Amino acid sequence: MGKKNLRLLIIVGIIALFFGAWYTLINDSTEAVREYNEYLTTARTKKANKLNEDALDSYLLALEKKDSMDLRKEIADFYKELGQTREYRSFCEKMIDNYPTEEEGYVRMAEYLIEEKDYSETFSLINQAERRGIKSSKLDAIKESIKYNYEYIRLGYESVNQFSNGRAAVKKSEGNWGYVSSNGNLAIPFKFTFVQDFGPSLLAAVRYPDGTYKMIDSTGRDKHANVENKPIEDCGYLIDSKMAVKYDGKYHYCNVDFQELFGSYDYAGSFYNGLAAVRDGDK
Repeated sequence: MGKKNLRLLIIVGIIALFFGAWYTLINDSTEAVREYNEYLTTARTKKANKLNEDALDSYLLALEKKDSMDLRKEIADFYKELGQTREYRSFCEKMIDNYPTEEEGYVRMAEYLIEEKDYSETFSLINQAERRGIKSSKLDAIKESIKYNYEYIRLGYESVNQFSNGRAAVKKSEGNWGYVSSNGNLAIPFKFTFVQDFGPSLLAAVRYPDGTYKMIDSTGRDKHANVENKPIEDCGYLIDSKMAVKYDGKYHYCNVDFQELFGSYDYAGSFYNGLAAVRDGDK
């Protein structure tokens, strides 16, 4: 075969590969659109027929195929219609995570927090939106409507931590810790000898009187345990699925099940924006 024919054959092969890849891409995209429309139609049909759990499953499958603010609003409205307030709150938080520069998630979350009379958290949320450069007349109106809604409450606790994600750890004179909501009501009973604040994941490390450590959610339910029974001496704040846990005289970064991920330090702080302060000796 001559060089000229060989070059021509190579060029034809490259063109064929290009068009083959282009065809595959278009075909895959068309299939994804078809599946998205099918899931969405099924979700709406199931919803109309009051098959709520099946409808939610189909909605979430549609969201996997094509994420959009309009679809997230529709799903959020459905959670609210079903009265699934915990799921609604979680979905609004994900809406903020996925669309951090759009007002919709912040407005929905602020309205939810006001219904819960969680004014402190509402102000924190609105301030977060403002720091991200969001200009919203709806958020401005919400902020104006609640600016005088704080109440001073005589708590009478031996010790009080700062509010974090709608909960503040408080200690009774007998020595046990519990949590109150932002309106001062007891949210989680006094049954812990050590507590940590709730992180963005809405989980907090606690120690029971028998010495066992667990992770609880904001309702007080046990969600994760010290699966390897480490002799824990101290435990930090859970951020980015990591927390500093002290055992055997050293701090290590662990996951929510208290399993070691990495590190062995004389001191270790919590992660923030991907970084954490640690100490090794005097450094």
